[in-house]
Amino acid sequence: MLFTLLVAAGEADAPATQAMVQALTEALGGELVASVQESARPPSDEELLALELSSGSGAVATVRWSGELRLQAQVRLHLRASGRWIERGLAFATTDAPRERGRTLGFALASMFPGHDPAPPRPAGPAVVQSPPITPPPWRLALDALVMGSLGVNGDADGLGGCFAVRHALWKSLAVRAELGGRTGVVQAAQATSLSARVAAGLAWTVFDDVPTRRANVGLRGDLALFYESLGHLSPDDVDRDSRGRFLPGADLVLEGSLRVLGQAALVLGAGAELAFGHTDVYVHQRQVAVVPALRLVTSLGLRHYF
Repeated sequence: MLFTLLVAAGEADAPATQAMVQALTEALGGELVASVQESARPPSDEELLALELSSGSGAVATVRWSGELRLQAQVRLHLRASGRWIERGLAFATTDAPRERGRTLGFALASMFPGHDPAPPRPAGPAVVQSPPITPPPWRLALDALVMGSLGVNGDADGLGGCFAVRHALWKSLAVRAELGGRTGVVQAAQATSLSARVAAGLAWTVFDDVPTRRANVGLRGDLALFYESLGHLSPDDVDRDSRGRFLPGADLVLEGSLRVLGQAALVLGAGAELAFGHTDVYVHQRQVAVVPALRLVTSLGLRHYF
């Protein structure tokens, strides 16, 4: 069967027109011989019928595009055998390439012929299987190794140390965490060295979903903690070193930022405050010489690895 397609002037060789004819002949196989002609203006139904008769075509169709971006197309088809007019409109996205728009129109035209499945046929040749993109599995555990520092507020609690922490994801941006760490420092007024060890457990929350593939993130963590704080004093007039210590409950709140540096590893920076539920007065020879305050500013820097 001869089929005549009428398009606007200058569009016979356009990629969309060529793709449309190719898709139409693929769908209808050897039953169809397509001819493309151009028209300076949109033809009337009478002109289409006259073209169908003069060319001896079994069907004639016209395609009209609308809009500056050509995102809408109107297909009007006349079947000579039945005398039927069939019209169909299609809309496209700006991301659709011209050839893809043309192929879609071609298959739509094929579906308008009686007895043909509108679904596009499988292309000839070897099948190509497109694999889905590989995405890393969601993390469940993360291990932190951090260097930590502290600065006492209205007292002597300056120290430097480190900690190890582990966190387990509860949700995309929420995790439970546990920490073991310690710091040491010097209380000059008491000629003493200080030790502050702690175990803590709490929650960590991030603004964005905390996934290993995210380049950067920011969040908060808060813990309840148990501190063991001790001082060791030895001055020239003392025979033995005098050490005293005690346990104190406490808590902390830290703002954290992370930056992925390599694979599943991220650089982590934290800054916040730590509060022991009580301060410690320091006496030497029954005279108060210093105070270990309840409130300390804390900072941390280290690495996090996701598992």
